[in-house]
Amino acid sequence: MTHYYYGDGKGKTTAALGMAVRAAGHGLPVCVVQFLKGSFSGEVQTLGMLPQVTLMRLPKDYGFSFQMTEIQKTEVTSLHNQMLSDAALWAKQNPDGMLILDEIGDVLALGLADEQLVRQLVMHPLAEQVYTGHGEQPLFADYADYVTECRCVRHPYQTGIPARQGIEY
Repeated sequence: MTHYYYGDGKGKTTAALGMAVRAAGHGLPVCVVQFLKGSFSGEVQTLGMLPQVTLMRLPKDYGFSFQMTEIQKTEVTSLHNQMLSDAALWAKQNPDGMLILDEIGDVLALGLADEQLVRQLVMHPLAEQVYTGHGEQPLFADYADYVTECRCVRHPYQTGIPARQGIEY
C-alpha cells in the first residue's frame, strides 16, 4: 500500500509519523527519510528510542530552499540522492516494512533530487510507502492507494502569532 499526504495544512508529517509509530508497535521495521530537514525536532528524539525505526535526515540544517546558495543546493541534492538510494536498499531488505519519504513532494517540486530515483521507488514499491509534501504531485497522486489533502482553515501565523521556538506541533 502507498499513502500520500499533501497540502498547505498542518498534519502531513504528523500523520506519517503516526503510521510509523503504529507499524513499529506491531514489530514491523520502519524507515523514516526526512528530506529538507536537518535541525533538531522532538520527533527525532522519540523515533530514536524505537529499535524498529531507522531514521535518515540531512546532517545539518540548510534552512529553507530559497535561502540556499547554489553550492548548498548542489550539496543537498547529492545528499537527497544518497538518501533515496539508501531508502531503496532498505526497502529491498525490508519488503514487509514501512518506508516514509517525508517532504518528498517538495524535494521533487524544487528539483533537489534525481526524479528517476524517486520514480523508481514510487512506481515499484518494495515496502509499504508514505509520501508527504505541500503541493499536489501527480506522480504520487496517480500511484498512491490512499491520497489525503491537508487543507489549512486557520493558522496562528495568519493572526501574527510567531512559531514557538524549538516546538513543532
